[in-house]
Amino acid sequence: MLLALASGGAMLMGPWANGLEPTTHAYPAAVWVLLGWAALHLAVGVIMTLYALARSLAGKLTREHDIDIHNVVLYWHFAAITAVVTLATVALFPLLA
Repeated sequence: MLLALASGGAMLMGPWANGLEPTTHAYPAAVWVLLGWAALHLAVGVIMTLYALARSLAGKLTREHDIDIHNVVLYWHFAAITAVVTLATVALFPLLA
């Protein structure tokens, strides 16, 4: 969870540290939207993981009733693919020009 939060923060720190102001042009605005969208998905994954952890600690997540953890794992796969594709798009697209 800490790595997800740190990587989401790093995604947002990149354009901010490089001075990409989203109101100056469509490209910086698109970069901010894409990276914000990916960081939001990582934050939702952390919330889902905390929910599954709370259910586990409360004794509600058992071998018979384990769909919560399966859903969280499925979501993390989606969030990871979203982050990788977004970062590849933002980092590699400018190299084509």
